[in-house]
Amino acid sequence: MNNPTTNPQENNNLINLNQHALAVCQNLEQYLASVKNQTPIESFTSLPQLPSHPTLAKLCTVFNLSPFDRYILLLCVAIELEPYARILCAEIHGNERLAYATPFVAYKTFPDATWSAFNPDSPLIEWQLIELKTEQVFTQSLIKINPGILLYLLCDSFNDPQLQDIIKPVSINSRHLFIPLSHQQIVSQIVEIWSRSTEFFTENSLVQLCGDDKRAKTAIAVGAASSSGTDIQKISLYWLVTILNSPAGSLNQETFIKLYSRFALLTNNILLIDCDDINLKEPTELKLLNLILEKSLQPIIILSNTRLNLGDRSTVTIDIPPLTANEQGTLWQIHLEETAAELGEYIDTLTNQFNLPATAIESACLHSLASMESSIKTNTDFDLKTALWDN
Repeated sequence: MNNPTTNPQENNNLINLNQHALAVCQNLEQYLASVKNQTPIESFTSLPQLPSHPTLAKLCTVFNLSPFDRYILLLCVAIELEPYARILCAEIHGNERLAYATPFVAYKTFPDATWSAFNPDSPLIEWQLIELKTEQVFTQSLIKINPGILLYLLCDSFNDPQLQDIIKPVSINSRHLFIPLSHQQIVSQIVEIWSRSTEFFTENSLVQLCGDDKRAKTAIAVGAASSSGTDIQKISLYWLVTILNSPAGSLNQETFIKLYSRFALLTNNILLIDCDDINLKEPTELKLLNLILEKSLQPIIILSNTRLNLGDRSTVTIDIPPLTANEQGTLWQIHLEETAAELGEYIDTLTNQFNLPATAIESACLHSLASMESSIKTNTDFDLKTALWDN
């Protein structure tokens, strides 16, 4: 399975994992030979040293995997990548229908094996790195690597299908990425905060952005992540509470926190937690927020209308100032596009009369331009200045 991928790093990962898979196959062959010849099995760790796989090494370190845990994981990888591994497993079982990894195969083919690796509180099971489908005969139960973990080893990035409706990439239209000077200064402040780790404030401490303009706060967060060269993902606390409280939902708070803990350990992305639409006076919602913060290892930006008391967590709170008249004027021009030139100094009249956030300016422009387009098609009178003023 050595077909090159379009991504060089993914191709290197695949080649590296194939080498590990072939080493596992060699180990299975050695076991079969030892059974046939009645000789002791050689240690898997005595096989030729393989090139390091950084993501595999991180998995072992983060979840404190033993050498046997690592072997079980690689046995499951071999089943996924090398058809020959399935043939060898069936031969070890003496049953062609058992062409998959099992506790029996893992235990028999590794010299320092222990059955405790399959306990519910073992790292592989507790963190759902593997899936153990318990059968009537436990030792013949199917072991599979979690698909998200396999893709993590192949792609160097972790995405959990169970969390994809909760933790989402932050997408923002390019025209919304205009960050006025006063807000650019906040972006620089956040980046500076992240770059300065002290005894009392570390890079994974909280930054809290307060104010009524969600668009502005989100643009600042995206700008800070972009300046740091890091991806940013978002959790809407309101949406999360809705999902967890849904009678038809399959995800409860305990399961979510466990899945989120694994996600936090395997990702370095900045996390944006949107608390604007939640009633944080409710103790259950505050408890959920604090549980997320407790499990988080990455930098976090919280969006909230008012300042939140987040207990002992080191927090820098920044109040987002309203746009200046000049900054509002620039936004009017961006959203009005070529029609802005026709308005001349009328844009100054708008900024002097109204003190609007970015979302309100965009809404007024979109509605007025749509009305203007409609009037052109119907050949009716239309005054853009009046429409902008009224909208």
